[in-house]
Amino acid sequence: MKYGKSFSEKNLYRMSHFANIFQDTSLLKELSPFLSWSHFSELIQIKNEKARIYYAKEAAERHLGIRDLRLQISRKAYERQEIANSQITENSPVPFNVFKDPYLLDIFGLKGKKVRIRQ
Repeated sequence: MKYGKSFSEKNLYRMSHFANIFQDTSLLKELSPFLSWSHFSELIQIKNEKARIYYAKEAAERHLGIRDLRLQISRKAYERQEIANSQITENSPVPFNVFKDPYLLDIFGLKGKKVRIRQ
């Protein structure tokens, strides 16, 4: 604690890990005006590079706070988008990345219940 709590062993490890992961300075220039150190601390924990970049860009573009970023990560937004995109063929009438923001209906407590949607 000689230099302050910002330089604790844990934070120094995060800083080093951050420097190893975000080596592309052009990406950092794009993201840094919109993301805080807390955002980057969450992002460096993501092992998949494509997912990490996806979440970073989403947070920057949509001006997500740290709580919203954590929610996106916990709900696996990147993985859901990848699954949706993998089911779209070249001749599909559904455009690529159309399912960018999936509707999560967990809040209605419908788990295990059959629901009929009328059109």
